[in-house]
Amino acid sequence: MPINLSGRPFLRLLDFSTEEIEYLLKLSKNFKDLKRTGTPHRYLEGKNIVLLFEKTSTRTRCAFEVAAYDEGGSLSDCLALCLSLEQTLAADHPYARSAQYGHLTARPCDAGSGLRASLLLHLPMLTAIGQMDRIIGYAGSRGCAVRGTYGEGSQAVGGFYQVSNQVTLGASAAELTDKLVETATTIIDAEKKAREQVRSQNEPALRDRIYRAAGTMKSAYLIDTSEAVQCISDVLIGLQMGFLSGMDAQKLYTLEEHIRPAMLTGAPQDRDRKRAEMLREATAGIRFA
Repeated sequence: MPINLSGRPFLRLLDFSTEEIEYLLKLSKNFKDLKRTGTPHRYLEGKNIVLLFEKTSTRTRCAFEVAAYDEGGSLSDCLALCLSLEQTLAADHPYARSAQYGHLTARPCDAGSGLRASLLLHLPMLTAIGQMDRIIGYAGSRGCAVRGTYGEGSQAVGGFYQVSNQVTLGASAAELTDKLVETATTIIDAEKKAREQVRSQNEPALRDRIYRAAGTMKSAYLIDTSEAVQCISDVLIGLQMGFLSGMDAQKLYTLEEHIRPAMLTGAPQDRDRKRAEMLREATAGIRFA
């Protein structure tokens, strides 16, 4: 008999039969296999996804956001649904709200709309030419914050940064989202200009950096996370700027997620060996332009 879990809340394992749990595990493995091989499986495309957490959890939130994105979901697309859900919840569970300040939260910096949205940007050339302080200042003037790869308190690895709204007071959720997208678009344009600037100033050195990274990924036997992410960043530049071909750049984003320490098992050296093996397999078809 086919298993249909549509509309079923998942609050505890005791609510599910052994067959249903096995079905979920097999489904999860299938999705991971599709992602690992780069096979499109955007089952949520065109749908709205709401992430509503009772307690704060950065790890869980990030995992759910990545999963929703992998399946074709979009944070901005679900904003209207989130606002509708907010009104529905408020009917039975009134929020602490001020006519002057909006939502009142446990953190004063979140008063107002209470919205926190973020985008992950790849800015290696702005980092290389020392322009990130200017970018951080620009984002701040727009009410946005630039943080490390994994959010608040983390460092930027491989030129990956999170850009999120910092201001929640005095504007609607839609206005804050639009401003975040506009800010990110301006930063992306600056990164494109930085890449052309670096190309025009010393293209041979840029090619050498990219080719060395590709060579490392294609031949390394042991590689740690930091070096691997930096190589992925450089190869991503090469693919986007036309110095490399033979690989879908989107697969590199997926690869970066799978090589993190938490995604690999075994002793440190075993993880470094497995990570290098994954890089070699992923880049086997890369060609130098």
